[in-house]
Amino acid sequence: RSLADAKLAGRKNTPTSSGVLALYEASSLIIGFSGNSTEVNMNQNLKLPFYSTQLTNEQAKDFLNNHHFQYIYFGYQEQSVGGNMEKYPFLKKVFENEEVKIYQVLL
Repeated sequence: RSLADAKLAGRKNTPTSSGVLALYEASSLIIGFSGNSTEVNMNQNLKLPFYSTQLTNEQAKDFLNNHHFQYIYFGYQEQSVGGNMEKYPFLKKVFENEEVKIYQVLL
């Protein structure tokens, strides 16, 4: 239930057609729940350095800008990579429940 709540919160907390970064499982569902766009066909290995917070702030900003991501979905699959989105000072948490956080990219 809380996972569905988070996806529905995406509809309330993000403008329609916003670019949302998520790993495969959430990526494939976000479009239907919120009307936002994701990079479903993007190689998941390109997303892992961001989610594991291995990128410097500048590398992370470039990644987000180059792929037009305006929001970050951070659910169980994304959390399993081991990173902490709080590392990136340019992300603002706009939603949180016990399973998912959604961040807005402030660049």
